[in-house]
Amino acid sequence: MPYESGRREFMVVTGGTVLSAGLLSGSGTAGAETGAMNPQSAEEISDEKYVIETNDGLALYDPTDGDPRQDDDQVLESATQTAGDEVRVAVTAVPVGPSFPSNGVADIWLGTYDTTGTATTGLESEAMTAQVERPDGTTDSFNVTTDENGGAHIEYDLSDESREDGTYTISVEHDETETTTQLQFSVGTWIDLTTRTFDPVHVDKEVTFAFLARNGEYPESDVELEMTVENPDGELVADQVATTDEDGFATISFTPHQTGAYRIEGVETTEGDQSAGGRVTAADVTGGQNLSLRHAIPGTESVYGGYLYDGDEMVADTTVTLQFRTNWDDEPVLEEEVTTDAGGFFLLEYELPSDVEEDLTVTAELSDEREVELTVDRIRVNEFDEGDDSDDEDESEDVSFGAWMWSPEPGEPVQIELGADDAGEPIVDEQVDIFLQYDHIGAPALSTSVTTDEDGTATTTFSVPESVPDNIWLGGEAVLQYEDEQYTSSIFASLQAYNINFSPSAIPGEESEFSVSATEIGTDEPSADIPLLFDAHYGTDSTGSFGTEYLLTDSDGQDSTSVAIPNDVRFHEYVNYINRYTSTTTYRWLEPEHPGSLTFADDTATPGGTIDVEFTTPDDSTAYGIVFASTWSPRDTIGARITSEEIVSLSIPDHTAGDSLSLRVWATDESGRYYSDTEWITVEDGEHPPTADFDVSLPEPYVDETVEFDAGPSAPGDASIVDYLWTIESDDSVELTGKSVTYAFPNSGEQTVSLTVTDANGHSDSTAETVAVLEGSPPEEAEDYADEETGKVETDGLRDGVDDWRLGRSDTDLLRDVIDLWRSS
Repeated sequence: MPYESGRREFMVVTGGTVLSAGLLSGSGTAGAETGAMNPQSAEEISDEKYVIETNDGLALYDPTDGDPRQDDDQVLESATQTAGDEVRVAVTAVPVGPSFPSNGVADIWLGTYDTTGTATTGLESEAMTAQVERPDGTTDSFNVTTDENGGAHIEYDLSDESREDGTYTISVEHDETETTTQLQFSVGTWIDLTTRTFDPVHVDKEVTFAFLARNGEYPESDVELEMTVENPDGELVADQVATTDEDGFATISFTPHQTGAYRIEGVETTEGDQSAGGRVTAADVTGGQNLSLRHAIPGTESVYGGYLYDGDEMVADTTVTLQFRTNWDDEPVLEEEVTTDAGGFFLLEYELPSDVEEDLTVTAELSDEREVELTVDRIRVNEFDEGDDSDDEDESEDVSFGAWMWSPEPGEPVQIELGADDAGEPIVDEQVDIFLQYDHIGAPALSTSVTTDEDGTATTTFSVPESVPDNIWLGGEAVLQYEDEQYTSSIFASLQAYNINFSPSAIPGEESEFSVSATEIGTDEPSADIPLLFDAHYGTDSTGSFGTEYLLTDSDGQDSTSVAIPNDVRFHEYVNYINRYTSTTTYRWLEPEHPGSLTFADDTATPGGTIDVEFTTPDDSTAYGIVFASTWSPRDTIGARITSEEIVSLSIPDHTAGDSLSLRVWATDESGRYYSDTEWITVEDGEHPPTADFDVSLPEPYVDETVEFDAGPSAPGDASIVDYLWTIESDDSVELTGKSVTYAFPNSGEQTVSLTVTDANGHSDSTAETVAVLEGSPPEEAEDYADEETGKVETDGLRDGVDDWRLGRSDTDLLRDVIDLWRSS
């Protein structure tokens, strides 16, 4: 599927706090920040991974892998602030890419603001001094005065011959209070390790890692790098000097010969101040797993599984001991043995004790005592949502306050909309204070106040300067003081000019297309000269680069290339794609197109029921594997072993009502060929309405003859039936209530009777029948059943007599008389 870097909706981590970010944000409650910056769990945003802000941009963060910032040797913030006794001082310098380009311009935004009042406000006409220290130690000084928003701008020209490449330091001071802050930024060449190091590599298996050199957002060729690899003992096992190719990449390959952590590093040799690196673990056997397999609910049945791979083949028919721990030093919460099948897959059905509350770490050991490096070694322990505690409800819950800001473009007006009401009534003529900053904690961008109108709304518009970089975040808050309470709504949006779509494909053993397209967000017109770089590499059970390249959009906003996909790619590999809106740790799954077909007896499942699953291979070979899915609310894992020779029954938990589940199958045959497929099933919402049905005592009554209508055959759904409504369409529409009612039709002809039943949950169902009403009156004597032509009771007359007796229209004596006349005839 294409990956879009357009109007971004990411989860951002700053200072260890998880914050959600989106196109629109806003909702408020008294005394607390709410809206898009309100902390919430990663599960609410993404199943597998989410984006964090590292010091060189936004990065994809997988909690099972550790923080990608942990080995970052070149930490540079994009914005800082310092709090004084009276004011705060902030500075922002955000390049497009990891560094400002040589001979370009560094736009520096600085300012001061006050947080001591009820709302944060920018300080206008404040004198500030900024000093920029160059890499050679010399400085440039600037005296500025803040504007009406509390901000100021410095255009720092890097084309000056004295302003060489390297690291610059900005020191900013508020002249009156002497409050200072400091920020560093890089100019020129920037080095990154682009191949994922969170996954392991295999002992005695050669592996390749890629480094990328960029100057600004564009790749830089002919940069000389010394790339080294140290083994777990600190010994140098690989040392290679190479220059980056025309796409800005250089690679190093090595073969680990022992288990443990290997250090990989690349250093620019010409200047020596740019480097990148990471640590990768070498293992004898690795576990290939999907992140859907990492959830469990205590006290209910879950599954955990994957496959084992030794670098050359699947590890089949082998016993594995799995241990689940809350801490490394604790005794296992759970210890189980499981055996891999003929394809190397394992699946453990387990139930955690109901008192387990913490997430678990999983370790695996083979029967030959070899340890296994699992790629998913954390179990997220989830729980059922107990709902809101009514005792904790805020007394001011009737007040609703929100602020929304549409995702802006550089140089274009930005509109902020506000709304406030109290129990549905507009909050009129109240002041709302708005304060925005560049890049979360940076320089002030907007400080203003608006007043709500007769509808309880307000709108303000401001222009983002064209000099503000295209990839910056704009965020802050709106504050309403109302009836001695303070209501705060966070406002958060990304400043972005382009939609960049990356579409990779992966057919094992073939040349596969990787393409990029770019359009302007405001006009949807094609955008030329937009760069995208990528590093495609293994990722399910190991790592290692197999394809790097640089794409640059043409006048049609397009570019593409072919990548040779290795034969041995398995189920989920990775592609690290890099553009102005993503970092070199923004990994995306690259799903190889393996054969295989997953089918269901029914694409709709029932909570608490089962669904039959069948997997077939196109060549009719026997494949062994697992089928699995992750549920949503709460998160749990379901799955089963599967082969291509049988239909398996997969249990659907009760709590999945209303979910759509992505069922995946991974399998391999004994010759090492891989198979996979993904299909969606819908789980019924669990809301079963009642079924309306009724009996009629006389299907063909006479005019004015009493008929009974009985709703006894109606069936309840999830709740009991509490209301029966009858509607009889005769000359006039008549409504009756009750489970059983009677009615006498005043006129002959076909009449419609309908019944609507409603249950205690408010669900209803209706049905209707047509009643043929006859003219005249019911027979009272035996002769009334005689044929009009013969004057005798024929067989049809007898049948009518019996039917009337059965319906209660006549008594037994009359039936005997009818039978006697029939016999005598």
